[in-house]
Amino acid sequence: MLTSLAELRLAYNELAVLPDAIGYLPAIKQLFLEHNRLVELPATLGNLGSLELLVLTDNSLIDLPNEMVRKTRPYYTILYVFP
Repeated sequence: MLTSLAELRLAYNELAVLPDAIGYLPAIKQLFLEHNRLVELPATLGNLGSLELLVLTDNSLIDLPNEMVRKTRPYYTILYVFP
């Protein structure tokens, strides 16, 4: 298992869906998902307690999962421009 993975770059892959399992990578600090075709994110992203940076630019997202919005971690940055 990838329990010590701190950075994951999945940009420019034309991804339309992310697997729920991505939310079970406990050490992820930086997640780069820009320039894909994502329309929604799995709720399990709310499990990423170490997340500091989430880059979502150039996707088709309308909203973030409630599980992420409810988190009171003021120390992570989400980079995204809603269409």
